[in-house]
Amino acid sequence: MIAPDNVAIPPLENHNPPMPTILLVEDSEENRMVFEAFLMGIHCQLEIAKDGLEAVNKCKKYKFELIFMDLQMPVMDGIEATRLIRAWEEENRTGNPTPIVALTAHSSGEEVDKCLQAGCNHVLAKPVPRHLLMRTLHFWMGQP
Repeated sequence: MIAPDNVAIPPLENHNPPMPTILLVEDSEENRMVFEAFLMGIHCQLEIAKDGLEAVNKCKKYKFELIFMDLQMPVMDGIEATRLIRAWEEENRTGNPTPIVALTAHSSGEEVDKCLQAGCNHVLAKPVPRHLLMRTLHFWMGQP
């Protein structure tokens, strides 16, 4: 069908919104593989950072819809990386900060408080079951 001359046709790129990108910050190759398997078939792109410093640098270059942040990593841990990401976002971005979900094997009340004070929005205890990961994605990003 041909549109009349007085009707604006939206550009093609508006019909296919960009794929949401998730940053997984995880030093364990095994844990990265589990997350990749869990997210297979979901309409998203998964970016990987192997330590907190790499995550901070990627966040300065790219906009992510969600970050899964391991806490215990070499080079820079997840708490320090979260603080640096939040400080950078505050100085350089307008709008809402990127949701950061902490991943930790130690989910005591003290550990959760530490994560939230650093700027994390949510905390998941490892190992994370797939249904809980999907529920978290739905909560922070809408229906995946």
